[in-house]
Amino acid sequence: MNWISFEQLYDSIQKHPKKVFIDFYADWCVPCKRMDKEVFTHPQVKAMLNNDYYAVKMNVESPDTIRFGEQTFINERLNRRNPVHQIVLLMARRKNRPFS
Repeated sequence: MNWISFEQLYDSIQKHPKKVFIDFYADWCVPCKRMDKEVFTHPQVKAMLNNDYYAVKMNVESPDTIRFGEQTFINERLNRRNPVHQIVLLMARRKNRPFS
C-alpha cells in the first residue's frame, strides 16, 4: 500500500484531486491488525486504493500534531484514558458534511 500522511495528502489533493481513504487504527486493535494482514495485502484492494484513492493511515492515539493546509490538529486527550486524536473526533462528528 502507498500510505501517505495528512500533510502529504493536502499537497497531493491540491495537485491532483481524487477520493481519500483513511484507515484509523490503534496498536491494541485486533480487527485493525487483521485488516492489515488480510485486506490491505490483497492485490485487488491494493491496486484499487493505490490507483483511485489517496490512502492515509493514522493511529487514533497518536501524540503527533497534524497540519492539513492551514489547520492544525492536536491530541488534546493524550493524558486521558481514551486518548483519541482531535482529527479523528472531528471526522467522526461531521455527518456526511465535506471536510475542508
